[in-house]
Amino acid sequence: AGPYAVVGPNVITVEKGRRLRGRRYPWGFVDIENREHCDFLALESLLFTPCIYKLKCETVDVLYENYRTNKLLEVSEPDGNEELDKNPFLVLETEHVTEHKLITKREKSLLEKFETKVKEKKKLLLEQNNDFELSVLKERMEVAEETQNIQKERKDLEEEIQLWEDQMFHLSNQAKSSKRKTLNLAFGAFKKKHTRNLSNSSNL
Repeated sequence: AGPYAVVGPNVITVEKGRRLRGRRYPWGFVDIENREHCDFLALESLLFTPCIYKLKCETVDVLYENYRTNKLLEVSEPDGNEELDKNPFLVLETEHVTEHKLITKREKSLLEKFETKVKEKKKLLLEQNNDFELSVLKERMEVAEETQNIQKERKDLEEEIQLWEDQMFHLSNQAKSSKRKTLNLAFGAFKKKHTRNLSNSSNL
């Protein structure tokens, strides 16, 4: 059955929680794993499923072993002057120890860098914390100073109100005293006039 309709993917997208491989076109998106319009999965199954076991065995038993043999021969006879009875496994063990030392040194270097970064981060956080505390202290001092100013203004206002009330009380007393004096003068004049009239009547 063929020919196969195969579309090569050039983008990976997520749709409804699923990762989809496909190709994006101006008119839409083609899902290469959708068997309704793409034979990618069928072709993949045809090429790899029947011979996957054979491919694994060939890789492990032939390709890898040939590569391993060639590398061991290169290690045992790098220049053609080494002794043929040199143990290649001992050489591999030596290389393994050397690699382990290099890895340990690398890990130590990374750990030192990490600790240095942690110390720098702690120092930065401490400085930021100190700046924050200074800012809070400054704001508290400003609030306290403003509170003192408000209390002083309130006290001055209360003194002004008390002074104004005293002045009003004094003016009120003066007004009452002046009114009483006026009434007394008017009453005295009226009484004197009335007495004079009575005296004239008696003489008649």
